[in-house]
Amino acid sequence: MLLFLDDYHLGDPLFLSGLAQDLARSQRPALLLHTGREAAATALEAVGVLDPESMLEGELGAHSAVVERSVRDENRSIAAALTEAGVAAVRLMASDRGLVQPGRARLVLGDSAWIGTLLRQRSCLVLAAMDARGAAPRLLDPATLAAQLGTTLGLPIVLLTTGRASGLVVDGEVAETVEIGTLATRQDVPARDLAAPMRDQGALVVVTSRAGAFDPRGARGTRLSA
Repeated sequence: MLLFLDDYHLGDPLFLSGLAQDLARSQRPALLLHTGREAAATALEAVGVLDPESMLEGELGAHSAVVERSVRDENRSIAAALTEAGVAAVRLMASDRGLVQPGRARLVLGDSAWIGTLLRQRSCLVLAAMDARGAAPRLLDPATLAAQLGTTLGLPIVLLTTGRASGLVVDGEVAETVEIGTLATRQDVPARDLAAPMRDQGALVVVTSRAGAFDPRGARGTRLSA
């Protein structure tokens, strides 16, 4: 699976250790995608930037090193938690090994076959949605990156809920499929704003809890329909 790690869950000090234990127990390879935006915003505030969110949408300028360091630190922390639990973790930036083509205004995926090879070798990849080439790193659109990876590699994109049910509860029961537009009114899917852009680009998007993603009987969740 391609598991999207949203800032809400990464802000929970117990989440990473629990996720690492799930991965170790299930022995399922996974591609873990994170944005680093919350970490970057916090780092920018610490150096006196008053509106870090606006800065992250444009050119980082003199603060590019601060942002890059914060994203790399988050990437390292995630991988370290997996390694401590005995999971073979590989740390990656989206610009590594030609994964994202350079010099494009629009995100274009390059060679991704090696990602599939590492997953088949049962590695867990920790991928930061950042182009770290050169002296001007930039954060990438996570929805587009996830959608392109998901469709190219044939991986479902898993968005996590804040609940315990193995999917979205509708009328007291876990729904097999829900229309993607209904997420707008739900507060239990922190990454709900990314779901529609991912689905619009052809990706299979599944919403579930961490327990549902690592159910011993196989991953369980609610699929999002257009």
